[in-house]
Amino acid sequence: MKNIFSMCAIILLAFSVAACTKQKQEVSGQKAAPAADEKSIEAGKALFVEKCKTCHDAYSTREIVGPGLLGILKNPVLPESGKPATPENIKNQIKHPSKDMPPFPDLTDDQIDDIVAFLSTL
Repeated sequence: MKNIFSMCAIILLAFSVAACTKQKQEVSGQKAAPAADEKSIEAGKALFVEKCKTCHDAYSTREIVGPGLLGILKNPVLPESGKPATPENIKNQIKHPSKDMPPFPDLTDDQIDDIVAFLSTL
């Protein structure tokens, strides 16, 4: 009987945590990054190394020229703009950079999606 009670308590706790997380995301406007395939992630990583690595550290929050991007889509807001950390806001930042970030007019929408797919793995 004690084991059944313990198991029910654990299940109830798990559902409560899941509900609170979903409610927090809905209230803050956060959306989870869409799942990406390995090909898109690898292409995004290569593009990141080519276009972004000089100014951004993907594997820490250490600032180089721009902010470090570790966990960028797990944070409530983006580091420079303070906008919600969503894939759409990252895409917008790449397409229409603010502050000292240079523009990247040569990047296609698909390439930007690949970069966001890579960033979603951090």
